[in-house]
This record gives sequence, structure tokens and C-alpha cells, in this order.
Amino acid sequence: MTADEFLFRDGYTISERISRIPTTRISVDTPEISSRLEALSLSASEVSRLGKGDFFEEVDDQLSDSGYQNLISTLFRKYGVKGDKFNMQLFVSEERLSYHRIKSNVEMYDEERIDSDFTTLTDPIVLADSDVENEYIDLQFRTTAQLEDINPDEKIPIQIIDTETGNTVKQYGPDYMIKAPARYRVEARVYTETGIIAVSNYSKIKDGLKTDIAETITEMARNTSESSMGDTNRMDLNETELLLLLQEMEGDISGLGYSLEIAGVDTADFTGQRDEDMVDTDVIRAADEAGHIRKIKFYVDHPGVDSGDERDVMLRIFDDGHLTTSKPVPAKLLNATVVQIHNIRGYNEFLTPLSELIYSYVGQKFRGKSTTMRNSHISETNRAFNALIENYFKRDETPTEELRLYKSMIANIGIKLCNEGIPDADNMSEVAEIDEFYDIEGKIEEFFQDYSQRSLGKTSIDFDELSNHLDHLLKQNWDSPIEIIEHAIDLYDLSR
Repeated sequence: MTADEFLFRDGYTISERISRIPTTRISVDTPEISSRLEALSLSASEVSRLGKGDFFEEVDDQLSDSGYQNLISTLFRKYGVKGDKFNMQLFVSEERLSYHRIKSNVEMYDEERIDSDFTTLTDPIVLADSDVENEYIDLQFRTTAQLEDINPDEKIPIQIIDTETGNTVKQYGPDYMIKAPARYRVEARVYTETGIIAVSNYSKIKDGLKTDIAETITEMARNTSESSMGDTNRMDLNETELLLLLQEMEGDISGLGYSLEIAGVDTADFTGQRDEDMVDTDVIRAADEAGHIRKIKFYVDHPGVDSGDERDVMLRIFDDGHLTTSKPVPAKLLNATVVQIHNIRGYNEFLTPLSELIYSYVGQKFRGKSTTMRNSHISETNRAFNALIENYFKRDETPTEELRLYKSMIANIGIKLCNEGIPDADNMSEVAEIDEFYDIEGKIEEFFQDYSQRSLGKTSIDFDELSNHLDHLLKQNWDSPIEIIEHAIDLYDLSR
């Protein structure tokens, strides 16, 4: 059976505890060690000279078994890294998930096979464990979906062993082959309030099985009185949502992965220094022109350490809702990430990337014209929005990834106003009329006119009036990009 566990880990072995105690804590400055120096017959200089492995070997030699284990347990309890690396795939159910219904099914199928009773399953699966004592529900499944060939030879035969005595009772050589079920654990955390399901994504678990389990969980959580059945799909995050997640989790960006539209090249990954603005580089700007972000890597404070501890952990978030961590973490980091993703998705009508908005009409605008003209329009429109945002927010004072968020957000808010009706600034005390709007070569006005005509079906818009509102939104001092959306929703009573 796979050893991968995250949600259902039950304790740590001695060797695991040792490996999770930071090497910096093997010091005479650590009270739990300094108080035992006499019992260990070690001097302060000897402790400093010994590495972690040698130190614990000395402790094992000099203390009783109980003393050795007590010291390790004490150090681990106070300083050790708890939890595990997680590797999860997020799914979203389009129907309401009933906490009580799924809890009832969990109690009914505890340690039983469930594949014959749920239509989404085709492989043998057992509901092996569960935890329904929190606001979310944790489930562990055991599956024998994959058969592994066992091929003996004369030197290493198949052995049939009596489990009580440990004796070999039969051996089979090269004339035999066994197909044995390889058992795998699949873990899932169900956030019934948000409809989000996190399923373990370890390498040996088939993609189809993960989807089947997510759909089965939805089926288990369905109230039988409900007639409509929504789809359960992988989470889909666009690049604006990924960058906003970085912002909301106060992360330090360290890497970007792109999907590219270049002949012969599908993807590209970039890694940068945490203390540098890697997004504001020629190579990243070139990738922006040729594709979109599909993965983001950033560091956040480790949730399992004291406030004075500077340990951190890298999160990797993919556009298909795949989440991983670089270090062991407690499950509350998964919860915090899922909460932020859910909150961000609540603003999805304002988070379509600018590039997608342009692509939605550019094919029609340049039908029958050269690709060069089309690409020039896309580049010039992007540059005009970049210049607009930098004019208001000051490039040297605002991280580039934050500027990119404002760029897409102001485009989406402007489109909302075009669609729902641009208010008259004279009737709004908050909004002032302006004499001139910062628009290089009229590309921003052209964008809103093109989008309104070709995507919204409007004959024309009053851009002079729209620019009053864009100016009002851009000249405020926002603490975070999401505030510009919240202000616009409240001020203009925008739908979402």
C-alpha cells in the first residue's frame, strides 16, 4: 500500500521525529539539551561539534531507552515540524453538498466497499477511514484498482508464507506468474460549505480515479429530494486568480510557469530570487506576450512555527487546481489556501485576464487581415494598459504582479460599467469630471469600444464619461487590489 498520508497520519516514528527536529535546535542554547549535559557526559563544545545524527547516537548510547525517547519526544513536541507535504487536486461541485447526508453515508459504509452502490465508481474501493468531527469531512479510501505483475525466477521464487509462524509453506519458480492487487490510499477533504473537494494527487493514483472519487463524494453528499444534479469538475484558475492568491496569502513569488503559443514550445518555467521583482524582467514580459501563467510558486510563513521563527514553505499552485508544498505542513495550510481560493472565485466576474478579454474580440476585428496587424494590436493594447496603471500606481513603488492585477481588474470593471450602464459623473458626488485621461494613442478607448461592440452588442459607449470613473478608481490608495473591486461593487451596485 502507498505510504503517502496527509490527512490521516497517526503519529510519528522515532526516526521521523529526529528528522523533523531542526538542526539549529541541537545546541546548548536549547534548554532541553543544556539541562541534560551532565547526564549525557557531554560538554558544550562537544555538542557544538557534533552533527544532529551523531548527537542522537550519543544520546542513544548514554541514556536508557525511555530517557532517549523522552528527549526526542520533548524536542519534537516543542520544535519539530508537524504534518506532511501535501499534494492535492481540487474539485468543485456545482450542487450543494449536504454535510449531514455525507455523514450519514460515511457511518453506513464505514470500512465497507462502496463501488457497487455509487454509479460513478468502476473499480473496487473501500471507505477505509473517516473523520466527521470538524466543519469539513475527511475521508480515506482504499482501492485495489491496479494489478501488478510478480515475475519469479529460480533464484527469487514466489513464496507463500504462513502469517502466524512466518514459515514459507510453498515456493513457485519461473513457470508461474501472479497478478497481485496493489493497494492505494486516496484521501479527500470535503468542504461542504463551499462545494470544494480536495483529493490526494500522489503519482500512483490514476487521474480517472481521482475524478471518480470526487464525483462519488458529491453523490454521497446529495440530498435525495434534490432533482437537479450539477457537474463536479477540476478547479479552474486563470492567471489573474493565481496572482491574486499570491497577493491575498502575502506570498513571496519565486517561480512562474507559462503555457506558450510558440511553434515547437508548449511550456516554460521561470525561477527567480525572492527579494527581486522577477515579473519585471525581459524574459517574463516576452512570455506574457506569447502565453499565459499556468503555475505560480511562492513562499508563505510556515503555519506550524512560533511567530519569531522565520521558517517558511513554498506553495505550488497550478491553473487546474493542483496544490503542493515543498515541506511538511499542518493541514491548516490546506484549509487556509482553500478558503482564499473560494473567496477569490467569488470575484471571478472581475478577474478575467486582460489578454483573454482582448482575444474575445480580436479575431472578429481582424478577420481577413494579417496576423501581424492582429498581434500588433494585442501588444499595443497591453502596453497602453501597462502605462495607464504605472501612471497611477508608480512602478517603483508597486510590485509588478500587483500592477498586473490592477490592469485586468480595471478592464473588467470598465466592461461591467459599459454593460450595465455608465453613470453620469454629475450625479455622483464621489466622482469628478476630468479634462484628460491617460491613454496612449487612444488604445484604451479603442479596447472598450471594440469589446462593447463585438462582445456586448453595444453600438457605442461614451468613453469620456467612462474615463471619469476609471480615473476615480485608479487614483485611490488601495491596500490591496481586491479593494478596487469591492469599492466598485458598492459604488456602482455592480452584479457578481
